Amino acid sequence: MYNCTENIPIGGENPFTKRELEILTLISLYKDSEEIAKDLSISVNTVHTHRRRIIAKSHEFIPAPDTKDIVIWALRRGLID
Repeated sequence: MYNCTENIPIGGENPFTKRELEILTLISLYKDSEEIAKDLSISVNTVHTHRRRIIAKSHEFIPAPDTKDIVIWALRRGLID
């Protein structure tokens, strides 16, 4: 397993939008895309688009990121609760 605590984005800035952080928070609560869509009043396709963008942005600081690594990374940096 990759230890994602060692890498941070250039400048230590938050790379995610507010909506992406909302989705990461809901993912950390074990919600699936359908539940996230319902909670945020958006379509499942929109959730999938946000998930793809989150993973794409994560390649800058986590090699071969998966959702679990991204959630752990964001939790450890206080970006999500």
